[in-house]
Amino acid sequence: MSLARRVAERKAARAAGLPEPARPARPSAERIEEIATDVAEKAVAFNHALGGLSLAARKRAHVAGVAAVSAAANDNRPAEEDAPAPTADQLMLAKLGQDMRALKGIESIERKIEHKRSVLPDYLPYIDGWLQGVEQTGRATRDEVVMTLMMWLIDCGEYELALVIADVALRFDLALPERYARSLVCAVTEEIAEAALTAFDAPGRTFPWEILSRVEQLSTGRDMPDQVRAKLFKALGQSYLAVALVEPGKSDDERAIAGQRRSACELALTCLRRALDLNVNSGVKKLIEKADRLQRQLEPKEPNPPAPPG
Repeated sequence: MSLARRVAERKAARAAGLPEPARPARPSAERIEEIATDVAEKAVAFNHALGGLSLAARKRAHVAGVAAVSAAANDNRPAEEDAPAPTADQLMLAKLGQDMRALKGIESIERKIEHKRSVLPDYLPYIDGWLQGVEQTGRATRDEVVMTLMMWLIDCGEYELALVIADVALRFDLALPERYARSLVCAVTEEIAEAALTAFDAPGRTFPWEILSRVEQLSTGRDMPDQVRAKLFKALGQSYLAVALVEPGKSDDERAIAGQRRSACELALTCLRRALDLNVNSGVKKLIEKADRLQRQLEPKEPNPPAPPG
């Protein structure tokens, strides 16, 4: 029913002294979820189609995608139902609820992460739209879907996009959903630091120091438990130590590589000692000893004095 017709009916009812027609109620949570389920295949197909596109292209496609999902939602409403279709935000929140219930039915942490990784592409256009809105308006409000997905991205090792979201969230003082029971900066720092420490504990594995450095920049000056910040500095120390331990190849400039290794070793010691200051039980003492030994080995050797004549 058109808006003009609704207004005309209400005016006629008032003039005749009759009760006004009831206003259409907003769809219930159950109805939203029902519609979200009905249109899931169309939404998922659209989002998977974006997988091969660049971020900019996905952003341009976002508006069209939301329109497609909303149209699908309208197509699934009974003709007699006189209530507004659920918004894209409501559909995404309903989908998130479905995915979270699926996760509750999985006991294995590994399988939980696999499930998150399988559904994350379905949300990428929504995340892109949120980021584009921040860029265009210069404002951001907390979105439970986006904040939850930021943590899922960390779980799945998609740190770069997670940190883009975290940067925006921290600039606008946004909070995580209450179920996380931690501040946003604490949760992001601890989850990424622990992922790095787990990687360093596995033989032959490492972790990109650029990600850890970015986390350190985002968290500087922000309050969090000392134990959490100690984990970050321990991880940073290990990442620099891994660089310092790399032997030069045959074609490398040995003097340049030696200078880089010494610098990395100094950074490693600085970070590891900071971790020890923050938490005496941070488990860095043996790492500090290892870095100290390496630093002595990397010190430039004094040239031998010339032999005396005769």
